[in-house]
Amino acid sequence: IRINGTRLKGRYCLIKFKKQKNSWLFFKL
Repeated sequence: IRINGTRLKGRYCLIKFKKQKNSWLFFKL
């Protein structure tokens, strides 16, 4: 369960980071 939770959290952070990166690139543009 602990490993699953870590993977889920990591995946959520990755998606959040990608969205933030896209938003930052759009803002920079």
